[in-house]
Amino acid sequence: MWGALLETGYRKGIATLVVLVDGTTSLYLSSGGGIIGGAHDRVAAVTRSFLAAVEDQLGLLSPDADSDVPAAGRVIIQALTYQGRYRAEAPAVRQAAERLSS
Repeated sequence: MWGALLETGYRKGIATLVVLVDGTTSLYLSSGGGIIGGAHDRVAAVTRSFLAAVEDQLGLLSPDADSDVPAAGRVIIQALTYQGRYRAEAPAVRQAAERLSS
């Protein structure tokens, strides 16, 4: 794996967290905001942990041939590998999604 995406759908848009193997982490909001290229030590450590968790579960992800974004209340995790993209989709944690979308 060289990276992963965590996309969360809200009533008013999408938030996309992009994490790369070099520790770079960016957050993009469909409203136009975000934080690009955060590579602070603490962020990079969490990024590496997230990548390791995704890679450990790679066998549970399906090949990803489309670029659909998640619907409100849904989360998509994409593993970015040298063999292609893999994906899993699930409901978002309800309490967090309700706080962020209001």
